Amino acid sequence: MNNLHIFVRSLVVLSVLLFCSSLFSADITPEQELLDTLEEVVVSDTRIRFVESQNSVAKTTLFSKQLSQQQRLTPKDVSAVVPNLYIPDYGSSMTSTIYLRGLGTRIDQPVMGLYIDGVGIANKNSFDADFLDVRSLAVYRGPQGSLFGKNTIGGVMSITTISPFDFQGFKLKAGYANHNVVVGKLSYYALIKDNIGLSIAGAYRHSDGFFVNQYDNKRVDWHHSGDVHLKFEHRVDSTFTYSHLAYLNLLWQGGFPYHLQDEPVNHNDFCGYKRQNLLYAFTLNKQTKHLIIGSTLSYQLLFDRMDMDNDHLPQSYFTLSQQQKEHSVREELTLKPKKEKEHWNWLTGASIGFTHNDMHAPVTFLEQGIDSLILKNANNGIQTMFPNWRLKFSESQFPIDSRFHTNTIEAAVYHTSYFNVGNWQFEAGLRLEADKKYFDYNSTANIHFSLLDTDKNTTIGNGQIPVTTQLKGTASLLSLEVLPRVAVSYHKNILTLFASASAGYHAGGFNTQLFSDLMRKQMQNDLMENMHLHPTDNKNDVKSVIIYKPEHCLTSELGMRLHKQWQESNLTSELVLFETELFNQQQTVFPEKSTGRMMTNAGRSRSFGAELSLNFNYKQLSLFASYGYTNARFIKYQSAQNDYKNKRIPYIPLNTLAVGATYSFDLKHNFFQFLRINANTTAVGKIFWNEQNDVSQPFYALLNANLEFQTKYFTLALWGKNLTCTKYNVFYFESIGNRFLQSGKPVSFGVEIRAEI
Repeated sequence: MNNLHIFVRSLVVLSVLLFCSSLFSADITPEQELLDTLEEVVVSDTRIRFVESQNSVAKTTLFSKQLSQQQRLTPKDVSAVVPNLYIPDYGSSMTSTIYLRGLGTRIDQPVMGLYIDGVGIANKNSFDADFLDVRSLAVYRGPQGSLFGKNTIGGVMSITTISPFDFQGFKLKAGYANHNVVVGKLSYYALIKDNIGLSIAGAYRHSDGFFVNQYDNKRVDWHHSGDVHLKFEHRVDSTFTYSHLAYLNLLWQGGFPYHLQDEPVNHNDFCGYKRQNLLYAFTLNKQTKHLIIGSTLSYQLLFDRMDMDNDHLPQSYFTLSQQQKEHSVREELTLKPKKEKEHWNWLTGASIGFTHNDMHAPVTFLEQGIDSLILKNANNGIQTMFPNWRLKFSESQFPIDSRFHTNTIEAAVYHTSYFNVGNWQFEAGLRLEADKKYFDYNSTANIHFSLLDTDKNTTIGNGQIPVTTQLKGTASLLSLEVLPRVAVSYHKNILTLFASASAGYHAGGFNTQLFSDLMRKQMQNDLMENMHLHPTDNKNDVKSVIIYKPEHCLTSELGMRLHKQWQESNLTSELVLFETELFNQQQTVFPEKSTGRMMTNAGRSRSFGAELSLNFNYKQLSLFASYGYTNARFIKYQSAQNDYKNKRIPYIPLNTLAVGATYSFDLKHNFFQFLRINANTTAVGKIFWNEQNDVSQPFYALLNANLEFQTKYFTLALWGKNLTCTKYNVFYFESIGNRFLQSGKPVSFGVEIRAEI
């Protein structure tokens, strides 16, 4: 009933808009329709073209010139430039946590989909990669589930790269920055025939790192990465086109520079991340007499490995190594009319996908971890009955070996229609989606123990006794989802008013990172039972804690968009108000005295806020500003003895702000033709780090600048980030009784050369 009530309330909002917009229409004077004069957006995916054409979606679009001028090199760099979008830069490239409009989780599935040239990236571990020859980047905010399905409850980011039909020749980029950052990119675009295009691009980036590990006085977050992109496009005739896309990414880096408060990074075991990621896609677009048929078949391969000093301390507690091998195949088929009817346009589609993931995640307990996390609890239990007895392991370290196999099958059908009546556009969409996950787990540990009589200093029994602990089993999770969307917009002259109500869901899954803790408890029980003593802990109910369910959201939006052009100026602005109800909310928690973390369904929360963006251009001057406000609180969430009702949701920034200006000087010089100066700031905060809301990061701002000299053949740029040396934190968590932080990156500056030949 709650869901129905919220959805009905959203429909009421639409009705109010219908009435209000009729009042607006009487007062607007006729103006010439305007197109975006900056750059034309070209996208290949039928669904993305469909979203781009509608008036009822809140969206932010950035172009290649803006991205390069502001040194926005990865999706993480777009934080705050898109209102309410926050992608903190912490951990490693594996850590691609996205927060948008009060939605977001630290582990597992993302809340925003990422598409590159119309191909969805299957695993969020691959999200954090360098941009390479990006033509445009668009973020569509709000649930996009009716077209894109699961894990798009926050929105969709669509990246479009340059086509060989748009540009022919070489593109070159070379740069150097402090901390020994070296960047090189080279790409070639050519037309083999008038209707066949080919491009190949490669890139490399190196960094010595920003943070020093006090333990060995070495940089902890060094970085090496390389990318190769291939694109083959064939426009057979006016009715048939197809393309082959291939992207390869290789990455090897240090990472996870976590530290205690007011102390430097200080850990004794290696932390790093390796990734090999391959994407291949075959896309086609065929026009028949009445239909346009679109198809995207993609295969993605991910091999990665994370190594972490899991206690983040100079002592030897435990380490984690997590290796994944994932294969993903997906087919997306769309149908739309070849010729749009005067009042009706529609899109129908179907998709099917299969993903197989093998994960090997051994946790190695070291000497101090064995003593404090296992033996201490076991001996406390023994000594309640036999005060002079003490348990001792023969091993100074041992692994808990965990292997997981996950198979996911998903299928969906969907339809969206637009109805145009005069200045009005009405939208109705519905998606039916099924998602089935099969999970196999097998965790084992082998140790030898002996029992000592501390008074007599003798061994009790037969000396070393072997004990094998195992957790093995299967689990499954089925999701059947109905994802509706309704919207209405009114467009006349320079003004667009819109409102929408939409549903989305965030996929459930399995808590693989909890198994080290489950095994630790099971091992304590096995040791006690082996000695014919009553275990201190009850038997593990594995299935009750390893499964977390999907979360669902209902969002209503009310917005206004203005586009005005006069003489040499143009102004584009957008204002959006939103409210989101989240049910079965997924929340990352660290169980008390735990060595792992888990996802749990916390209950229910509500987010509401506003988003404002503005772009203004006058001759050589360009200004932009974006602001997002999110008030995200728990409505219902109890954990242990704590009630977090009305507490703010952790990791969600209350405000995001980005402001910038660019001015171009015409030098009228034979060599240096233009000088461009750009200054911008991004600001985020306040961020609460825990459910109690007693630890937080205050609002902070970073000042950035860029100076470009443009010649006929190349551009020379000098840039700087965080020029005010602002100190701030991007991450906080608690583990085995300690509080850890990661600091934001310090000031950085560099030089680069870009050329087109």
